[in-house]
Amino acid sequence: MGKLLYRIYKTYIRVILKMRFRSRRRSIVVFDLDNTLYNTWPYINTYHKKQELYAKIPVFEHMRSNVFEAEKKATIVFLTTRKIKTLQSTRKRLEKDFKGMKYSLVMVDRSIEKLTFLKFFLKGADKVTYFDDLSFYQENGQEKFYDDVINKVKELPLTYYGAEHIKKINKL
Repeated sequence: MGKLLYRIYKTYIRVILKMRFRSRRRSIVVFDLDNTLYNTWPYINTYHKKQELYAKIPVFEHMRSNVFEAEKKATIVFLTTRKIKTLQSTRKRLEKDFKGMKYSLVMVDRSIEKLTFLKFFLKGADKVTYFDDLSFYQENGQEKFYDDVINKVKELPLTYYGAEHIKKINKL
């Protein structure tokens, strides 16, 4: 059931994004959520349900300010690797932290799937900027990276800000 629901969601989000970006030729700024915009990893083992976690994790205020600044001159997209069953809690949290802002939310099952959407954004924008640490496993005391995805992102004609740049913004 979960995989079917995810396929339906992916189709739906592609149609919505095509409609939203069809007539626009402008900048798009894409932000990851976990460990980029939200300080997720220190709290990941604290909550049994992801919905609770996503409602309570602290936002990185400096990155949040970057989102508001970028929104003045670009379309904002939140592109995150989260399970579809957390869609409602993710939306609620974004509505709370970005009240009144127009943005698109795209959720994927695996980090590699982000490439499909980045390529889609590149077709419809003059410029794409992407903030994503593309890391995992910090909650177990060791930071690892999706190196294969990072290398493919770096091949794309976009501006990419990875983990080191994000840590500087978030003053970590």
